[in-house]
Amino acid sequence: MKKFDALKEYINIKNVIKIRAYGKSMLPAIKEGDTITINKNIDNLKYGDIILYYNPSNQDDIYVLHRIISSVKDNMFLTKGDNNRYVDQPVRKSYIIGKAILIIPKKE
Repeated sequence: MKKFDALKEYINIKNVIKIRAYGKSMLPAIKEGDTITINKNIDNLKYGDIILYYNPSNQDDIYVLHRIISSVKDNMFLTKGDNNRYVDQPVRKSYIIGKAILIIPKKE
């Protein structure tokens, strides 16, 4: 959780962060090595938005970049990787770091 707190603090100061995508869960929209710009503004999240969030049940302190597929109830969202078969566990808004606003493909 320390990494999460530090990242939240950093994005609150800078308003945006850039991350590099790893894995294949968001293919074809996001490929491994793509650079994603994340904005801290999460006031108007909706279906289709791609969000970066912390998964507290993940022992490896890994962040997840997946698409919102629905809102379950106040401040809770369902997400799924575009290339994944199953929906993720519900995500609390308090665990969301930001929303993807720009995807820059990796140069081949």
